[in-house]
Amino acid sequence: MSRLCLSVATVLVAIAPAQVITIPNGTVAAEGNSLNLMPWGWAAAGGLQFQCLYDSSNLTLQGVAAPVLITRLRWRANTAATTTTWTGGTYSTATVRMSTSATDAMAPSATFASNHGPDLTTVYAGPVTYVAGAGLGIGVPGMTVVDLTLQRPFVYDPAAGDLSIDCDFADGTWGVGTVNQLDVQAMGSLSSRVETTTHGWPIGSITTNHGVVVTLDCAPVPSALATAAAYGTGCYLGAASFYEDFPTAAAFDLGNSAMTMVYLGTGYTIVPGIAAYVPPTAAATTLAMADNAQVAVALASPLPVAGGSASSLVICSNGFVSVASGNGVWYTPSVETFLNAPQTAWWCWHDYNPSVFGGGRVKFQEVGLTSYVTWDGVFDLVGPRVGGASTFQLQFDRSSGNVTFAWQAMSAAGTGYLVGYSPGGPSPDPGNRDLSVAVTAGFALPHADTLPLTLVAGSRPILNTSVALVTTRIPAGSPFAATMISTGQLAPGLDLGFLGAPGCLQQVTPGPDILFLGPASSTVLNLPIPNVAGFLGMLVYCQAASVSPGVNPLGVLTSNGVRLLLGNG
Repeated sequence: MSRLCLSVATVLVAIAPAQVITIPNGTVAAEGNSLNLMPWGWAAAGGLQFQCLYDSSNLTLQGVAAPVLITRLRWRANTAATTTTWTGGTYSTATVRMSTSATDAMAPSATFASNHGPDLTTVYAGPVTYVAGAGLGIGVPGMTVVDLTLQRPFVYDPAAGDLSIDCDFADGTWGVGTVNQLDVQAMGSLSSRVETTTHGWPIGSITTNHGVVVTLDCAPVPSALATAAAYGTGCYLGAASFYEDFPTAAAFDLGNSAMTMVYLGTGYTIVPGIAAYVPPTAAATTLAMADNAQVAVALASPLPVAGGSASSLVICSNGFVSVASGNGVWYTPSVETFLNAPQTAWWCWHDYNPSVFGGGRVKFQEVGLTSYVTWDGVFDLVGPRVGGASTFQLQFDRSSGNVTFAWQAMSAAGTGYLVGYSPGGPSPDPGNRDLSVAVTAGFALPHADTLPLTLVAGSRPILNTSVALVTTRIPAGSPFAATMISTGQLAPGLDLGFLGAPGCLQQVTPGPDILFLGPASSTVLNLPIPNVAGFLGMLVYCQAASVSPGVNPLGVLTSNGVRLLLGNG
């Protein structure tokens, strides 16, 4: 361990000088090119949750090249004539949270929680005052109207991801008074917002290229502050889900086609439809469904599904069929909601309304060993219009477990579509797939998700303590596993495909290895951090690996990396 300590002592952390910066980049002395009431001008309209994600380049282009401690946030009014005034007022209680975003700033999730990184921190909770004031003149950046000294400063490392600032308050929080709109940088801001005016609602609307102008007071991260952060990814991810997300209804290109999920007992193979659309007959049951509703139907015999069988189906008016209740009736397609739905389901998700007067209905019918669920000319939410009805069908073959999606004419209006399948419970994201291409070639799905080798730090690396480095998801039968300790990071990582482990990355420079013989599914290395003042601010990099025959030609898996910044508090 003494050699490790000496090598760690040779590494220094570059800390940016103390500074005040304004994001999005380029707005410190220039008025933004847009405006909006959110988050601190929505006073009279009730509560909201508002999340703004800023690409890390908004900070690195202003000299923030290493971790900084953000201690203060200031929002400014939009440009206004000097004759424009407002009285201001106070929110009785509001919450501001910050994190390193788990998603890219230009591709956020509509689910607020999915954008939060593991370092999510409540930096302020309490009353927020919107300051009274007046415009400083057209074209002149407005005055600061909300100024918060953070109760808990936030450590942000631009190398770890983009920055998320999340503000929310409930209905009735605002007292009395008038406000001005806030300054916003739209096009070119490398920022996005997710917002809902229903406080506490988990899903919001996304607007890309929308960055509320905010000024950050940044301080150097004290060398005494210990931090631990994961970076990169391990191998391999095997997703049991698939989907195509159509952002607009007009983008949907599966009309008048079909695909079948052929059940193999150990998973599915997805191929072009082996069954055609079957129009419901007069014997079909028309389901009495309101807008955003669900109905359970019993099956004449069990349907084989991954992990067991289903004796009934739960049909949602908005285009998805589940093996049990629990997936809700939400009408806006969301990849994150789809992947985290608690029940196994098949989806052609869209905002349909089978209760529209004069419109089509959802129908259920069983013929022989096949159960048919049909959206028979169902209109979108807005009601009757030319081209606004959709006809498609899900066919469940109870003898084989095969499931066929069969589309006829589909609406090009209303919300977008999300088509796919996901087993119940949290699922890794396999990425958006062009089904019109992929189905033609065919592709396979495993019975269940396989998740990559993972390394986490159980605590912060404080001097005179130890850090538990925990490796999980080691395949059964692996004779060896190791945790590697290094003073250097390989970014973005060296792909070991040339050795026979394609997709596995070496993410640290060579260093000492701690071996585990005949490991279980997880291992723990307690790494001691010596009580040496000279180690303050030093960086240590860690990565795990396992020898796991059969996973690839080399028989080796690698984990993500973990970066430790040594400190004394």
